[in-house]
Amino acid sequence: MIKAYVRVSTKEQHLAPQIKEIIDYAKDKFNEEIASENIYSDEASGTTTDNRPNLQKMLDDLQENDVLIIREFSRLARSTRDLLTIVDAIKSKKAKLYSIKEGIDTAGPLGDCIIAILGAVYQLENDIRKERQRAGIALAKAQGKYKRPKKKQPKFWPQVYKKWLNRETSFERMAKECSVSKTTIQKWVAEERKKLKKEA
Repeated sequence: MIKAYVRVSTKEQHLAPQIKEIIDYAKDKFNEEIASENIYSDEASGTTTDNRPNLQKMLDDLQENDVLIIREFSRLARSTRDLLTIVDAIKSKKAKLYSIKEGIDTAGPLGDCIIAILGAVYQLENDIRKERQRAGIALAKAQGKYKRPKKKQPKFWPQVYKKWLNRETSFERMAKECSVSKTTIQKWVAEERKKLKKEA
């Protein structure tokens, strides 16, 4: 069975041109019509899959040997990571994906090769992003601007601290109870002591 997925990211865009292009492609390549109930559409930015209910429905409805046609990869996903996740979901159903603009399908070895390249591209993007983060942190540290985000005390911290004052608990127990490190607990206790000194 042939299915189609289309998406527009703004209200000014229209789904009709995408749908027509996919219908024409299905006729030329497979000599088949696409039933209206097999055309899935979303109107969303595409930055995540969470706000695209019909994409999720389409993935749920896919069956073995189904063919999914899209106009281009950017209609399916906006990031390499999301694209790989969606393609994996399609392949797990033993269905095939055809992208008109890129001229790529997952039915043959070339499609698998392209997906492998996309995986390598995603890994490269991820590595570059991490390297930039490390470089940014190193520069901020060198300039004295970098500070790790301060751990927030839980709402029940006053009770935990009171136990410590009454010698009913230890730093180790407090750390487990508050889900932080022992060093953080020691810092919090030191801060409490400073408050008491100021108030005295």
